[in-house]
Amino acid sequence: MKRIPKSILNISSTYLFVLTIGLLLIFTSCNKDDDSGQDLMPDFGSETIDDQTYTQNTAITTLTLPDAMGGDGTLTYSLQPALPAGLSFNAASRQLSGTPTAAAAMAEYTYKVADADNDEATLTFDITVEAPDDKMPTFGSETIADQTYTQNMEITTLTLPEATSGNGTLTYSLAPGLPTGLSFNATNRQITGTPMAGASTTEHTYKTADADND
Repeated sequence: MKRIPKSILNISSTYLFVLTIGLLLIFTSCNKDDDSGQDLMPDFGSETIDDQTYTQNTAITTLTLPDAMGGDGTLTYSLQPALPAGLSFNAASRQLSGTPTAAAAMAEYTYKVADADNDEATLTFDITVEAPDDKMPTFGSETIADQTYTQNMEITTLTLPEATSGNGTLTYSLAPGLPTGLSFNATNRQITGTPMAGASTTEHTYKTADADND
């Protein structure tokens, strides 16, 4: 038997190891509402708005409507339907103000808040505008004595009586027109001037009227 040299038996074995590394990718969602991923709703909580009754031609006390809580992003406010004439709503300050210029039957109004993704909350209340008590202007017991003037002589200023009561601003008038050279100032109720010609006796009517023409 033939002998194999010892050096030939000295075989070196090589082992190939393949190392596989697993990469785990974890995806997380980014929610725009908040860190919890919840959609936040705006809310008025326990707030309510009392029904409002106003008087025509009288300025109202400014009404600040409730502020909402929660919601996503900026909150915006609105009030529907259109308010009675003379009243306005400021959405930035949430304030109702103005002077109603006409009577209006009771109507329901919806006060709404909306957040950035259009979630909403609402409150409702009624608004009524009543006509004012019809107050008549009066001169009371005031009278005006008959006046006699002389041509080309300046008259002593005559201040006519002031009326009381009525609704709103009172205005004054005098008719028919005065003799040439005389004038009537409706603001201070005064007759002044110098009559430039003779004139026969004429009856003049001094009148006051209020905001609703009484």
